[in-house]
Amino acid sequence: MDRKRVGKCYFIYKHEVLPPVKSYLESNEYREANYGDELLYRVANSNLDRFIDFVGRDTFVKSLREFRNAKEKVEKACLRVGKCDTKGTFIPLPQRSKCYYADYGCGYECADAIFDDGYIGAKV
Repeated sequence: MDRKRVGKCYFIYKHEVLPPVKSYLESNEYREANYGDELLYRVANSNLDRFIDFVGRDTFVKSLREFRNAKEKVEKACLRVGKCDTKGTFIPLPQRSKCYYADYGCGYECADAIFDDGYIGAKV
């Protein structure tokens, strides 16, 4: 946490990838420099695919759907309030929802109230 920014909100804007950057990202130089990361990414994806096959694709897809539905319910029902609102206005601590630490896990009390003992089984 950057103590210099206490009480301030900053927007992070998405930008298009500029042509010179895109060209570099597609170059052999970039691929060679990031070979280890690419290898790790491929191994992780391969292991995830094997795990999904072990569990069963239908079971996994069903669980993923339940998770996404539960996430959507929480997002609709619980105002996610960290240090800043969606307009970039700083929210003083007494007005914020409780967070686990700093601005991580804000609104957890609302999410807990929606589900029984942390399991996906919506009360709402």
